[in-house]
Amino acid sequence: MRHGTLKIICCTAAAATVLASVAGCNAKPAKTPETTSDTSYSETETYLEPVVSPYSGQWPVDSGSLNGLKYDLEPISPENAAPARGYYVYGPDEGEYPVLIIIGSGEFPTGGYDVCIVNMEYDGNEFTVTIRDIAPEPDDIVPEVLTYPSIGICLSDLPSSIRVVDENGNELERLDTYIPEYEVEPGWIAVIQNGAGEIIYKTYVYETDDGKYSYINVVSTTISWGSPRWRDVVHGSGIVDTRSDIYEVANEFGSCGYVLYPDDTELHSIYDFING
Repeated sequence: MRHGTLKIICCTAAAATVLASVAGCNAKPAKTPETTSDTSYSETETYLEPVVSPYSGQWPVDSGSLNGLKYDLEPISPENAAPARGYYVYGPDEGEYPVLIIIGSGEFPTGGYDVCIVNMEYDGNEFTVTIRDIAPEPDDIVPEVLTYPSIGICLSDLPSSIRVVDENGNELERLDTYIPEYEVEPGWIAVIQNGAGEIIYKTYVYETDDGKYSYINVVSTTISWGSPRWRDVVHGSGIVDTRSDIYEVANEFGSCGYVLYPDDTELHSIYDFING
C-alpha cells in the first residue's frame, strides 16, 4: 500500500491524434519526454514508479492506494471528455470504485494538447490532484480539430474535500452539476437508434413547416463503464426532403436499428417509419 504522495510518469507519442496523445509528466510542458525507468524514493518507502510506453491508443491505467483510499486511473474517450476546464465528480455509486473524477484542461483548436497527472495526495480528509498542461511544439504537425484533453480517476470512496490544481497553484473549478453539451429539443416525432451497452447512436427526427424533415444525430454514452449516468453529445444535424432520406442519414450515422415514438414504449421497425 502506498502512502503520502504518489507521483505518476507518462510519455507522449510523436503522432498527434484527435484524442490528445499522452504527454510526458517527467518533461517540461510542451517538451517531448524520454521513457525512463528511474526509481522514485519517498520518506517512508521505496517503489518503482509506473513507466508508460509511447501512446498506443490505450490510456495507461495504474492502480494503487493513498492512506487507504484506493484509486484507478480511468481512460476517458473523446465522447466523455470534459467540455471545459475544470473537473466533475460523479458518484458515489455501487462497485469497487464508486467515485469518478473527470479532469479537463479546456478546449483547444488543434490536437497535440494534453493534460497529465503529476501528483496525488490524500491526508485522510482532502484529496489533492496536481496536473500539468501540455502544449504542442510550434513546429509540430497537428490536426486542426477541436480537442478536449481529459483524464479520469476512480476512487474507492468520496473524500471529504477534493482539490485540483495546476503546477502554478491555480485551482481548477469544480463543476458540481454536469450539463450535457446539448439537450435534445422537444417536439421530435421519432427517434431512430441503435447500439447497446455503453454507447447508443440516435437520430432525432422533426417535421418542418414546409413538409420536410430535420434531424439531429446524437451519441449517448455512459460517463464511465457500468455507470447509470448518460450524456448526450451532438454529432451533426440537417434537413432532408423525405423519410427515405432520413433512413439514409441514420444508416450512415450508425443509428439505423429500431424506432421509438413519443409516449410509446414499443419498438418499431425503420421500414414502418419510412412508410408511415
